[in-house]
Amino acid sequence: MPGMKRIHPWLPPVIALLWLGALELACYQNGAALWFAFVTLSIALVVETTMLWLRGGTGAQKVAICVAGAIVVPVAILDVAVYDVAHSDRSLATNENAARALPHGGAAEDVCAACKILWHDKRTWLLGQPRTDAFACLYGIRGFEPGPVGSLVPADFSAYAHLVDPHYRDDGLAEGPFLSWQYPRQRFVLVHFDEEATRPDIATAVEDNRMGARGIYTVAPFFSGPAYEWSNRIESYRNLLQFLFGDSPNCRTDLQDDPYFEIVRGQRAKAELRLSSLPPDRREFLKRKLAAPPPSPSDDDIEH
Repeated sequence: MPGMKRIHPWLPPVIALLWLGALELACYQNGAALWFAFVTLSIALVVETTMLWLRGGTGAQKVAICVAGAIVVPVAILDVAVYDVAHSDRSLATNENAARALPHGGAAEDVCAACKILWHDKRTWLLGQPRTDAFACLYGIRGFEPGPVGSLVPADFSAYAHLVDPHYRDDGLAEGPFLSWQYPRQRFVLVHFDEEATRPDIATAVEDNRMGARGIYTVAPFFSGPAYEWSNRIESYRNLLQFLFGDSPNCRTDLQDDPYFEIVRGQRAKAELRLSSLPPDRREFLKRKLAAPPPSPSDDDIEH
């Protein structure tokens, strides 16, 4: 028909790849020019696909467009999802003045919203804030920042954690599983007073998507990323889908009454009653732990 624009069956797939690349670059670098290019390519893709579909495209060409869409669109959705996870602000605001009042009966919820005291002694308070976000299980718990004085993690925790989870690695982030296994779906705040200090040190251990092999990272644009980035991309996609729709190691709720933590909290008799429910290797580990003499009580014993 005179005046009708000629269709180009190869153009929509090419534009679709350029569109995906522009989206990834725009998310990765967040530049106005890149977002403008993405919008422009979006319009061009709609126009060219509509023309191919309505103005004489063959059945094979239409099938090719559907196949390209079935690949490009899910990848684009996953790219945006991992970008949002990687760049979400998970900071936890605290009130120093309220923290100073904790030794005098101050309220944990005044230190951080909806916080409760999980345990404390005369110098240290561990506060927890429930993680109710539907996407909380996409984030693991990292160690405290800035690092607190000393460590909350017993020396034998890594050995026991490996029995609980064979994939566990002692990568310097033991505080995360040590806290989140016994207090699941919590953010944590640690308030510590030095011996003669009136101003506390406050450290937070909040959600973090960067948890090694179980992390969810922003994918590098496929136009510019090196070959190894493809494995990182697939791993981030896999973790995102597994933690969102399947089981997540970041939201375990089966260990909060584990005898190991009861022993750590000084509840030895209660721990002995639960030993029979454990697998043999964990049961033998904890029998040896119970056989060791408990630490001598002190003025700073933890109160639960």
